[in-house]
Amino acid sequence: MILFYFVIKAVPEPDPARFVALPLSPMQKDEQLYTEEDIKHNLKFIDTKLLLTGLVVATGIALHNFPEGMAVYMSTMKQYRAGLAIALAIGLHNVPEGIAVAVSMYAATRNKWEALKWSFLSGLCEPIGAIAFGLLFYGWIPETVIYGLLGGVAGLMVYICSFELITTALNYSGAQLTVISNVIGVIGLFLSNVALSYLELEH
Repeated sequence: MILFYFVIKAVPEPDPARFVALPLSPMQKDEQLYTEEDIKHNLKFIDTKLLLTGLVVATGIALHNFPEGMAVYMSTMKQYRAGLAIALAIGLHNVPEGIAVAVSMYAATRNKWEALKWSFLSGLCEPIGAIAFGLLFYGWIPETVIYGLLGGVAGLMVYICSFELITTALNYSGAQLTVISNVIGVIGLFLSNVALSYLELEH
């Protein structure tokens, strides 16, 4: 978590121009969909601070997803039902993760394709982690290393929630809505844990 904090502090603010439609080459002027005036107009609506938050969240979730994929693969190889339960749990919590990335990117850029792209790329790291672990590292990496990685990315998510998501929600939505949303999220987490525990007992 501390390392990720210093990494983020060292990252410069993103260039908003990279997140709007750019002018085409002179050979494509006839097919150009956006004029330079349109681009300048769109730049006015990009929130650089919120854009940086979206990129931080996307990067953190991508790093967080990679060892999760490894954990699912390892659990499935040991016991099919355990791997299925872990995959289901991770799949459920990937939904709000994708929403967190997509909402922040869309709010910053007003571009739904940027929101979808970054949400997709951050989620894609999970199957890549599982495939890479299965093809290259299975049998080579001890379980303790994977558990250590999971613990590390858990700390990374604590940083993202504490210093990025909650502070951004307070700035843009106010304290009341932020508290209500967090309470609803905690209740949803509790209910999903109870449901998964019940499914394990049934089997």
